[in-house]
Amino acid sequence: MSPPPGPRLLTAAVTAVTVLLCVRYDWWPSPYGTLPRPDPLLCAAAALVLLAGVLTQWAIRALYVVGRDRRWSWWVAPIPAVVVAATVLTVILPPPGNDDPHTSYTSTSG
Repeated sequence: MSPPPGPRLLTAAVTAVTVLLCVRYDWWPSPYGTLPRPDPLLCAAAALVLLAGVLTQWAIRALYVVGRDRRWSWWVAPIPAVVVAATVLTVILPPPGNDDPHTSYTSTSG
C-alpha cells in the first residue's frame, strides 16, 4: 500500500501559499532593527518552486492511493482545497492600488 499525502505536504503547501499571498498583498513583517526586508521576488520564486514540488509529489501519491490501491484517504483533499481557496481569495480580493484611501504613498507633511 502506498502512503497517502500527509501532514508534511500539507504544511509545505500552506507555507508556500502563505508566502505567495504575502507577496501579492504586500503583507511583510516589519524589519527588526537594521535588518533589510526580504526580497519579494526571491520569496515568491522560492514559494513557487516549493509549491510545484509539493503539487507534483501530491499528484503522484494521490494517483497511487486512488488509482493503484483503489482506496480513499482524506489526506488527498486538503492540498487542492488550500490552493483553490487561495486562488479564489486572490480573485475576489484584489490587492490595494494607489487610489485606495487606506494606503498612502505620499507625504502628508509640508
